[in-house]
Amino acid sequence: MHKPLRFLAGSKIKVAFRADQPVKVHTIQFDKAPAPLEPEWDEANRLATHEFTLKDKAAFEVFVVSGPTDHPEGAIQKRARAEGVIFLTINAMGREINPIRDILACIKLFSFIKKHRIKIVHTHTSKAGIVGRIAAFFAYVPAIVHTPHGHVFWGYYSPAFTRLFMITEKICGWLGHSLVALTQAEKDDYVRLKVEQEKKITIAPSGLELSLYRKTEGAQARATLGIAHNAFVIGTVARFEKIKNHATLLKAATLLCDRKIDFIWVFVGDGVLLPGFKKEAQEAGLLQHMIFTGWRDDIPAILPAFDIFVLASLNEGMGRVFVEAQACGLPVVGSDVCGIANVVKNNKTGILVKPDDSASIAETIGKLHADPELRKTMGSEALAAIAEEYNVHAMVHGLETLYRDLLMKKMFEE
Repeated sequence: MHKPLRFLAGSKIKVAFRADQPVKVHTIQFDKAPAPLEPEWDEANRLATHEFTLKDKAAFEVFVVSGPTDHPEGAIQKRARAEGVIFLTINAMGREINPIRDILACIKLFSFIKKHRIKIVHTHTSKAGIVGRIAAFFAYVPAIVHTPHGHVFWGYYSPAFTRLFMITEKICGWLGHSLVALTQAEKDDYVRLKVEQEKKITIAPSGLELSLYRKTEGAQARATLGIAHNAFVIGTVARFEKIKNHATLLKAATLLCDRKIDFIWVFVGDGVLLPGFKKEAQEAGLLQHMIFTGWRDDIPAILPAFDIFVLASLNEGMGRVFVEAQACGLPVVGSDVCGIANVVKNNKTGILVKPDDSASIAETIGKLHADPELRKTMGSEALAAIAEEYNVHAMVHGLETLYRDLLMKKMFEE
């Protein structure tokens, strides 16, 4: 009887094994608080947990590798334990660039891969993609896959550092066999900037377990936040970093007050810019209109409290939170950048605006505030679109197919 291929899953690297054995899949995650090198950390974390549900249990054996966590136990650890998946923590793994620790992490990953004879390594996000692909390449892994979950080619660093990162990413692309883009726009960027070959890129949107987003009623969600049932509630879910562009939202909130629009704006997330944001909001007399929840791991239970979802990111690979908001039937206001335009159908499931145009954001919010029927129509369209295009089962099937195709291709090459 054939053993399943072993699969190591987490939020950053995956691996698999010999064709005559179950494929071992290995994912490596950095499970600390999000940092600039991880633009889609939470999305990657949740995507990795979905990989535990690979349909063919007889063919895939899943492992998880993680860096140390700042939280008592992250979602991926809980899911791994629930699914009976082996979970390994490598203390040397971290998001920050540290040559000594990064080399040590590469060595430990290399040893792990060789020890378990892993055949598929799937890395997630920038830093893990570099460390994981290097380790997998030198371990002669036959199938190396990378999902960047967006990129940091603009909006994060200086031109010189960005160029250095692009060169590094291109080199790591040579080491791997496939890159998974979440949207067409993300794929187009990689091809246009000549970071990866078009033939090596597969588009596979991150899927949702849709049932999770239909368990909480709006009234119940509002009660947990202490919000009146008849309030107009704007919601934003994002860590407080420059790339998420909260500063423009603060200006839009000021304009809403100038227009005498009564609202409550709920900000979910934490980050280095949160104290400064609160201070500016206080100086502008806006705190009475705002609620700050801090970091939450129950986003599906929070989103139903909102009437609309708003986020003006400067750069997003896909913007998973836009998918989540629409899965709750919320119309969204988002920035017309990178992958967001692939996720939000403009003037149908939401409205796209320029990310730095606070006046347009305020005007759009005002338009949705004044027209409950428009909100309802857009919300219904959003629900239908997400159910069809962002189902977790379709995503898992796509990954399984990709893994098998890569292994088969390698077998024929040999």
